Amino acid sequence: MTAIARMIGRTERQTFHLCTSGEIPARKVGNRWVIERSKLVAVFTGDAA
Repeated sequence: MTAIARMIGRTERQTFHLCTSGEIPARKVGNRWVIERSKLVAVFTGDAA
């Protein structure tokens, strides 16, 4: 979560909310949230479909 938060310039709490609400295409694997870097970039550049 920390790495994702740092990459998108949000707090960990804000990032957690974005992940759990489905606003960013992350998924939970064990105790970690994971997301493909290209998908994360696409969400914030408007290229996500």
